[in-house]
Amino acid sequence: MKDKLIAIIDNDIVFANALASKLNSIGVQTVVIDSALELLSVLFVDRPDYIIVDTMLSWIDPYQFLESLYKNPALSDIKVFLMTRQQLSKGRSKKRETLMCFHKITESDLLIEKIREEIS
Repeated sequence: MKDKLIAIIDNDIVFANALASKLNSIGVQTVVIDSALELLSVLFVDRPDYIIVDTMLSWIDPYQFLESLYKNPALSDIKVFLMTRQQLSKGRSKKRETLMCFHKITESDLLIEKIREEIS
């Protein structure tokens, strides 16, 4: 697991650092990103295996970011998990499962479990 890198893109640095700490405790390397310049550097220099991105970023539209990521052959295989504070429907729809969207407050542990499954 130690060779896997997860980039966490979030405006809420306190939350992002807490999530990074939990992921580090299961043996995953993390980098917290809070600016566009840092995002470019991490994508093209460090090349994360996974990305966790908040859906409510102030400095980039996360959906445009995902579209650009998937259009780039060098980056299109990076698995992305979305985090949101918005209310999610009770049942997991096919679209939600495909996008791997988790509620920031109530489903952080579920996200960590999903990542643990993915990398083991």
